[in-house]
Amino acid sequence: MKKILFLLCALMVVQCSQLFAQCGTVLFTTANTYGITTILQSCNNTQLQFNWNCKRYSCPNNSIMPATSSATIKLRYNPTSASLTGSTLTTLTTTSFTAYNYNVSQSGYYWLEEVTAVTTTTQDCCGSTVNWVNTYNNGNGIGSAVLIAVQTAASATFKVDGNTVNASTYTQVYDCSSAAVQMTDITWAGTSSSFGYNYKVEITKVGSATPYNSGWLTGTPPISYPARTYISSTWGTVTGQYTIKLWVKNNCNPSGVAYTGLIQVNAAPTAATACIQLNNSLTCAGPLVNLGGSFATATPSCVNSPKVTGTCSGGAWVNGGWHMSVLEFDASGSYVKIVVNTPNMTLNNTSDIACLNLNDLSSPLGYFYSNPANYRYLIIFDVWNVCNASSHSQSMGYFIDNVGGCKTDGEETVITDPLQEAANSLIVYPNPTNGELNVSWAYTQGVEPTISLFSVEGKQVKAPMHQTGLGEIKLDVSGLAKGIYTLEINDGMRRVRRVIVQ
Repeated sequence: MKKILFLLCALMVVQCSQLFAQCGTVLFTTANTYGITTILQSCNNTQLQFNWNCKRYSCPNNSIMPATSSATIKLRYNPTSASLTGSTLTTLTTTSFTAYNYNVSQSGYYWLEEVTAVTTTTQDCCGSTVNWVNTYNNGNGIGSAVLIAVQTAASATFKVDGNTVNASTYTQVYDCSSAAVQMTDITWAGTSSSFGYNYKVEITKVGSATPYNSGWLTGTPPISYPARTYISSTWGTVTGQYTIKLWVKNNCNPSGVAYTGLIQVNAAPTAATACIQLNNSLTCAGPLVNLGGSFATATPSCVNSPKVTGTCSGGAWVNGGWHMSVLEFDASGSYVKIVVNTPNMTLNNTSDIACLNLNDLSSPLGYFYSNPANYRYLIIFDVWNVCNASSHSQSMGYFIDNVGGCKTDGEETVITDPLQEAANSLIVYPNPTNGELNVSWAYTQGVEPTISLFSVEGKQVKAPMHQTGLGEIKLDVSGLAKGIYTLEINDGMRRVRRVIVQ
């Protein structure tokens, strides 16, 4: 490797025949050009070496006379500029070393700065003593700054169908379609530009001696890779247990490093199908009535607590879920508001959606006990399992509630159930919030409710909270994005929700 030499001392000529001095040679061992600003590529282990070997060359026969010398120099650093301003990495006195190494760990410009002048005392060839002081670049950079681009080794991660994978346990995935069983969310790190970045994919199947190997491909890996295509072409079938390895390499790790994931590919369950019916009964016994397909054909309901039943099918409810929204319209057909908007709920079997009481899901809770007569409601009901988790199956329909004041069943005409009493005791303010949310409820000795906050997509979000009293907390929601959230309090017997606007 070529070396960059920086001269710390100027040539000095004295009276006795061609006397000069060479003092303070600085050697950058990783440089590849002499005397100019240089870009050095390294893999977190570039070493700058400084050698101090002041010598005196004199007399016609170029004999070397003994000499002593000293100087104080600094190694300086600036991450973005070659200007002579920057942080000091180390300060050295030249008499304390003959060679000094400095390990570079970050990209930027490096140069030497002489703090005190070099002083040398020696005898010249004429037999007299010469004392000289070299003030070359005193307080300035010595020679050119060296630009070092620190490189990092290649690394990568991936998921399969959005699922996290690892090398110790098999992640369950499902062969739902030709677009399933894909390497997704591929991320890579390490220096790539002009630094020899390559990747390859290896797949092996348990019980088979035939592997798939893409071979090394030039460049960084794509964000996704069609693993299913190569599994199918290599083994014919897709179900089974597989080891997938994503290899990456660059000049910092030329042998490559692999990120490994184990997957169990299962046959696809039938995609879930949504369907929702009105259950006009006090006990959820039915009869089930189809919802109207339009505002004009809305199905009438005359119960104080309307209920709906999901009669959905979907094979195995693998990673199943459901969500419901209910939109309110006045008698003329004008939109009023959303009265039900659940978080995404877990669906393990159809009994989970056999009888959904809209009063238990509404905001405020129990809304349908006192809602206006002749208002119409659009129910939008989604279900899904692992094979349609992104697209969902949706069913919707209209019903008209309390037609002409027809609610005469006597159900809940006087609110006495514990759930409604808990709902009435729940106080949430201010709403919309101002960055803080105060929550209070009827405190029961020995009962510590769980308090949760959900986004409109049904995902639980975190907000710092602290107790301000018995049955009182304060939530810091200043870090949440603007939007609509659902606050839920669950004491194991009752679950109460409020819609929050941030």
